[in-house]
Amino acid sequence: MKKDLAEKTLESYNDVFADIVNGLLFGGQEIVKETDLVDADSASQYKAEGKIREQRRDVAKFWMKGKIRLCLYGFENQTKKDRLMPARIISYDGASYRDQIGKKNVLASGKLSPVVTLVLYFGMSKWRNRNLYSCLEIPPELKDYISNYRINVFEIAWLTPDEVSRFKSDFKIVADYFVQLRMNKNYIPSRDTIRHVDEVMGMMSALTGSRLYENVQQEFDMETRRKERDAGGVTMAGLFEQWRNEGVEEGIKLGTSQGISQGINETARKMFLMNVCPVEQISKVTGLSVEEIRRLAEEKPTLASR
Repeated sequence: MKKDLAEKTLESYNDVFADIVNGLLFGGQEIVKETDLVDADSASQYKAEGKIREQRRDVAKFWMKGKIRLCLYGFENQTKKDRLMPARIISYDGASYRDQIGKKNVLASGKLSPVVTLVLYFGMSKWRNRNLYSCLEIPPELKDYISNYRINVFEIAWLTPDEVSRFKSDFKIVADYFVQLRMNKNYIPSRDTIRHVDEVMGMMSALTGSRLYENVQQEFDMETRRKERDAGGVTMAGLFEQWRNEGVEEGIKLGTSQGISQGINETARKMFLMNVCPVEQISKVTGLSVEEIRRLAEEKPTLASR
């Protein structure tokens, strides 16, 4: 539950939500404005085995023009491939259309407003199942009578650097991480300013399964946040630099060069055990060899755990 909430919180901000839609659907053009978005109820109900059950989209918003609803946009976050996703999306979209039936504006016009669901997939392997046929066993004689419902899957790690550059919000930082990891097997923290710091770190922690981002977030004290903002804004690079330097600072408190070395060693050890990035990248960050880092990971902590 906590993981699901962390994934959704950043996307629930109108500036981020609009940016994702514009970046993925409209080539970065500002077609959807954040001021034209209104929160939609993400819950709907269905009956199964004689019981009423609830299903929830990850995030959903109405795109409005004044009081006229133009569209309902919904997001579904996936870190793993789901072969049955087309059937799940049909359920969400069908419930959204059913909710409109019988309303005055629909009865008057005879028209429904469209529903568009975006599946945001953060895995490193390619997503294959993009239509209903892919999760059905269809007798040949029935195929002409079954609609092949297509879903909109966006493989975030497989975006090009040019496509990532179309994002203007904090989602650019998230997308950049997965693209770098897929292309280069390591991550060089971005120096783009972060608007929603805690929400970005929470989403990164949830999507990667690593506690490093949570630890960086917790250890990024308010004084440093103020200094970062005064210097032009909080950045991922600044967050990581502070977290890395803390190991050195702890060593300095011990008052010896050996203490400084211990601080660096403990930083490398924590990064390796948290599996935040390849060991080769940790080597570049700390100056230690790959062999040294692997050896340190097998030892007990040399400094008090935070």
